[in-house]
Amino acid sequence: GHARMEPGGATAIVTADRIDLWTGCQSPDSALRQAAQEAGIAPEKVYVHTVFLGGGYGNSNTGANQQAVAIAKTLNGRPVKLLWTREEDWGFGLRPRPMGVGSFRAGLDAAGYPMAIEVHTGGTNYGGDQQWRGLAAWPYYVPHYRYTTHVPKTHVPCVPRRATGSSTNAFYQETFVDEL
Repeated sequence: GHARMEPGGATAIVTADRIDLWTGCQSPDSALRQAAQEAGIAPEKVYVHTVFLGGGYGNSNTGANQQAVAIAKTLNGRPVKLLWTREEDWGFGLRPRPMGVGSFRAGLDAAGYPMAIEVHTGGTNYGGDQQWRGLAAWPYYVPHYRYTTHVPKTHVPCVPRRATGSSTNAFYQETFVDEL
């Protein structure tokens, strides 16, 4: 999944010529543009006050920011504090990260060194080479290496991983090496 430590939330004050937005987002420049657009105010009259919260983990709090500004816009300068429930946080645009699994097998020689390694991964397509990056070629010496992958069709929409595919693939790989 792709959840923050805390549900989305924002505080906004909107007057005829200024917006103040307090938000724990990772993209204050995007929050500024979106707030200006939502309220119909020039971007140079928007002030984003970034607050420090638990962690956004790739979520820019867009929906909560936009909703807080939209509500505050109707209240003639009165502040609005908006806090989503966890259910709202997941329901308004958060999409899961791609699922994936790795299967590793090795044949060892008499001394315990790998002679052959077979790796198979499967998972929803996270775009580009993230499915196989770091696994298409084994980084350690092994005489025989085979890698295959499968990208199933699924109805579950997902967003790309925040890091390259090698983040999970390196975990798969190094955990397997530790087991060897």
